[in-house]
Amino acid sequence: MFYTEQTFLVELLNFYLFIYFLMYFSLNLFKTNKTKQKCCVSGVFGDKDAVKSVFVTEGDSVTLNTDVEVQKDDRILWTFKMDNSDTLIAEIIRENNYIDDSIVAFRDRLQMDSQTGSLTIRNIRTEHSGLYKLQILIKKIISHKSFTVAVYGE
Repeated sequence: MFYTEQTFLVELLNFYLFIYFLMYFSLNLFKTNKTKQKCCVSGVFGDKDAVKSVFVTEGDSVTLNTDVEVQKDDRILWTFKMDNSDTLIAEIIRENNYIDDSIVAFRDRLQMDSQTGSLTIRNIRTEHSGLYKLQILIKKIISHKSFTVAVYGE
């Protein structure tokens, strides 16, 4: 696709605004959870405090479902908790998929469904155990979903 300088700058601004909203919402959600108050904003997933536990045998594949259909302007971010920080592993921005193959632990193992944004981890290993976070922006509403994945040896 050919971008003019103005179109590129608009897309870049939209991307930075999206990141700002994600950071702002995440910080406010953290502050709300820290003070033990329930968040009263309902989103796509309902209870934001719920973390889904997933158990899988090493070598199998597991799919973490978004329970949504991706529309043209939706944005989906998948992160994995590595070294005490959330690391971006996959995203969809304006129907464009991106999977970060620079993370050695996940190289050639991740697949993201372009219609739902669901993340599949193939040939999973014990090092893939941990917290996976999903953030979705649909029509200016940010929703969160978390999965704790436990991988057991064969």
